[in-house]
Amino acid sequence: GGNLERRRFERTPEALEELQKSLDEIEARIPEALKAQMNEGKRALARGEYENARHAFETALRIEPANNEATDWLGKVGAASGVMPTLAEAENAEAARDFERAQTLFAEALKQNPGNTAATEGLARVRKSLNDIAFNQSMGAGLAALGAGRLTEARTHLERARQLRPDSTEVGAALQRVADAGSGRSLAELEQRANRLVREERWTEALAIYEEALSRDPSLQFAINGKAAVAPRADLGKRLDALIDRPERLSADEVREVAER
Repeated sequence: GGNLERRRFERTPEALEELQKSLDEIEARIPEALKAQMNEGKRALARGEYENARHAFETALRIEPANNEATDWLGKVGAASGVMPTLAEAENAEAARDFERAQTLFAEALKQNPGNTAATEGLARVRKSLNDIAFNQSMGAGLAALGAGRLTEARTHLERARQLRPDSTEVGAALQRVADAGSGRSLAELEQRANRLVREERWTEALAIYEEALSRDPSLQFAINGKAAVAPRADLGKRLDALIDRPERLSADEVREVAER
């Protein structure tokens, strides 16, 4: 019996050494296991898997009970899961295309739980939907007004559309059509006014109208022809006006000849 006890005692230091080695290996794996649970918790929380996230952070706390980061993230899980009813209501509103209500609810969820991924992404989606609706309405109204010749109204709607989508080539093209239509109407009015002034032999005023039209479009044939026709008469009119203002100049033979023409 004494020999057996002695042999057990003799093996004890070796057993203790083996046990210590095992404990060292376990302790060496603790940081890695803790990190794995923290990463899993964060991933699950970001995806809205609140039960999985809670389990991961609670496991992290069992590994290291004093871990403050795990405690903080566990609190975030509670806050995030608390907005689930609001998020569900927001997603239902979005599905029903009640984007105004969905926007309000997603914003409310973010207020309750800042940084919530589902709420952030949902809010971005419904805001884009609202922007698309407003843009299409403005474009439709603008094009309808343009087609009916209501240029001022068309420009107002199209400018609103451009505010919603500053880089839209579609809006730019429509606004150019408004500008072209407006210029066409103005030029037609200028031509009518110039013709009236010519009939009334108001050469200088008619010349000014033709020059205004040519400043907009140098290729306008009515303005080119009209200017060519009235320019000599307008010049003569100015010279006669000068004679009237200074009658003493009539004494000069050359000036008298001009006045007699």
